[in-house]
Amino acid sequence: MAKEEAEIKELSKKLAQNPDSMVFVQLADAYRRAGDLEKSVEVCLQGLERHPTYTTARAILGRNYLDLERLDEASNEFRQIEVSDPENIMAHRMLGQIFLQKGQFAEAITRQQRVLALDPDDSTAQELLQAALTGAKQAEQGPPKAAVAKPTEPS
Repeated sequence: MAKEEAEIKELSKKLAQNPDSMVFVQLADAYRRAGDLEKSVEVCLQGLERHPTYTTARAILGRNYLDLERLDEASNEFRQIEVSDPENIMAHRMLGQIFLQKGQFAEAITRQQRVLALDPDDSTAQELLQAALTGAKQAEQGPPKAAVAKPTEPS
């Protein structure tokens, strides 16, 4: 943890010296690794005000939101990456993961299939696709039916 603290201190100093610097991404990532997701979000948002098309910053911000279970905000970040780079594998994979967590299995399946079309060897996408297929099948079958107890015959 001391390593991250020293890194955060140095990167913060660099950013303070040049607020237009792209070093904010390294600082946000250092906060993320240190476990301070809220501070990482804050740094990303401030940096994205100056550099709104910086995909790496959007990816870090999206992951932070995902880890904070702020799924709609995470989805918005990954969609923005997708707009600027329609074949961004990470954006499709993360959107698929978000849809899976929301129980939107058809969209999750579509996203993971897109990842696999771009990279057939992506083992994470294969696992997420399998989870989405399983979730869709279970949703299709409906909730498990409770066993109906037979009334006992009077003696």
